Parts: sequence; structure tokens; C-alpha cells
Amino acid sequence: MAMSVWPSVNVVETPVFSIAEYHGHVASKSSNMSACLETIASAAEKPYQTAAFDVYVLVLEGCVQLGVFLLVCAGFEQDGKFTHATADPSKLLDVLNHFYKQEPGDWVCLRMTVDGLEAAGVETVFEATAPVGDTPSIDMGDQLFPHIQGGIPPEAVIAEHSVARSEDGAFVCIVGVCNGATTTFRKKMFSLLSQVADFTKRTQAPALVFMAGVCVGTAFARRRA
Repeated sequence: MAMSVWPSVNVVETPVFSIAEYHGHVASKSSNMSACLETIASAAEKPYQTAAFDVYVLVLEGCVQLGVFLLVCAGFEQDGKFTHATADPSKLLDVLNHFYKQEPGDWVCLRMTVDGLEAAGVETVFEATAPVGDTPSIDMGDQLFPHIQGGIPPEAVIAEHSVARSEDGAFVCIVGVCNGATTTFRKKMFSLLSQVADFTKRTQAPALVFMAGVCVGTAFARRRA
């Protein structure tokens, strides 16, 4: 098999560290692999990277300490490096549509506990609602919300729930947590039943009509829950 050897190319050069590429986009004009030699002059910290391929590191001298991977939300840095959350599932859809309706993409809802976050070294503080980025805070009265003081350690996540959105970007349902469509349906159903009850009283119609309406409405609401 023919073997090709390319001269190294310095792709990064700083007072603290330098990277010489032997195979990759710059040195060999190839994207199937990246082979580099990184020389570090003193202790340094590098941001987390998400490579599109497996990464193997061979340490020739010294040591490498891998940092903790944290999940962070939009506006994390701007908001003071805390993660917005709620302890009341019924408020989730309102919060999502207030702050994130214009944010595209598929979303998931992560379930955690305060104890689980504490065990992972993350503090949770209950405070009044706060802005997210440039979006002003949502009015929730005197209710306090959990603000996670940092990112979310993956080991603190105990469940993941898919989030359904409508064509206009609105958040409509969080599977297994809350269902906006079901809540709306129940409100309409109970309103209809109230009208049936009022009609029954005014017209003295057989009570069986009203009772049948209650039974059908309740069963259907439960089935949709």
C-alpha cells in the first residue's frame, strides 16, 4: 500500500500552546482524519468540544484532566450562569411559549430533583421569575421558581420527555408531564356540561340526559389524558 507523508503545519500558535497538524484539513487537505501534535507550555484550560468523530489523546508528558460536561440552556451566560426551571409542571407550557416560542428546533424536557442536583454539586435557589436573555420575565404572581446555579450535570437527569410543537412554533404538549390540549379539552367539556345542567334545570328534561353527558364527558377526558 502506498504511503503519503506530509510536512506538519502549525495551525494554532499561542504563548501557552501550539498545534501542529500532520494530517487533516490544512496539512493534507483531507477530512477523513485529523492527526495533530499539541505542545502546551504551561497549565491551560480549553473549552468543551463536540467533534464529529472519535477522539483519541496520547499524553507524551504531563497529564490531562477532563472537565465536567454540563448541559446549558439558551441565554445561560447572559442570565448570570444559572438555568431556569420550574417545580410546577402546569406552568411549563406557559413559560416555554413566553420565552422560547421563536426558538426553532426539537426540544426535550428534563426531569430532575433538588436532591439529585445537590448530590452532583449543583445548588438550586428558589426565586421570583427572571428574564431570559432579552425577553422580560413572565408574570407568575408570588410563585417562586427553582434557579439551578450552573449547568445541568447529566447524572442528575432522571427522565427525559419529548415536547410537541405546533406549526407556528407554539409548545402544545410535554409527553408524560403536562398536556395543554387535554387541559383545554377539559375546560371546554366542563363548560358544555354546565350548559347541559342549566338546560336540564330550565326545561325539566329527564335527568338521564344530564347524567349521560357527565359520564361520556368524564370518560373521554380521562382517555385523552
